[in-house]
Amino acid sequence: MRRCGDVSAPPCRAARTDDASNPAPLPPVSFSPPEGSPVLTELLEHGTADLLHGGWYTTEELADLIGVDPSTLRRWRTARPMQGPPVVKMSGAVARYSSHDVENWLRNHRITPGEPSR
Repeated sequence: MRRCGDVSAPPCRAARTDDASNPAPLPPVSFSPPEGSPVLTELLEHGTADLLHGGWYTTEELADLIGVDPSTLRRWRTARPMQGPPVVKMSGAVARYSSHDVENWLRNHRITPGEPSR
């Protein structure tokens, strides 16, 4: 199966911009939330604006990328408390993982030999 980021494979669906069947990306939307609004606070404190411009993985794509079975990701996201990388539920059956969230999650779960445990 093709892995996202594999140089020999075509780019992932979320990153594809050169395909004639995909329209050009929309220009950024100018949005200025009122001072002190929850949206502005979220953007400034958590950088969620990056979610709009990064790539997205399906459950199957992410499972293939990190080397786990798709059922593992499904089990992680339904566990209480939730495990695994943050997920965006598009509908009851459709979930997407932001490449930024996945990278941060992997970085935070990385164990370097010789360093004290967290």
